[in-house]
Amino acid sequence: MAKYAALSDCVDPSVTVSARNLTDADVYIDMMLINAGLTTAEIATITLPNANLNTIAVYWAKHLACNEGIMGDSTALVDKGDRYKADANALAKQLNKTVLGIATAIDSSGNSSASGYGSITLGRG
Repeated sequence: MAKYAALSDCVDPSVTVSARNLTDADVYIDMMLINAGLTTAEIATITLPNANLNTIAVYWAKHLACNEGIMGDSTALVDKGDRYKADANALAKQLNKTVLGIATAIDSSGNSSASGYGSITLGRG
């Protein structure tokens, strides 16, 4: 069973999205979350359903369904699949902890205490 979207989310009269497409969309999203710098522990804290991840999953599943449905020179379906892919990639590039509702600790100075380049303290004592 898919984590991020359901078949009922994928209504499009020109393509038929399968459960396999949704499962593959889950893999795509998990990969994009890791590429966005989230740890597996942070990914586990994301509250589902999540509207952002649902939209990306729907777009990616429809992209995959379009690719499966192409027969011969079906340029309209190819173009539609390419648009779904571009939309999914554009949204996936915007993924971050804030968008996903993952809290980061803030100290009394207003600085994030999360690890990373933004929290390195330089200098002496």
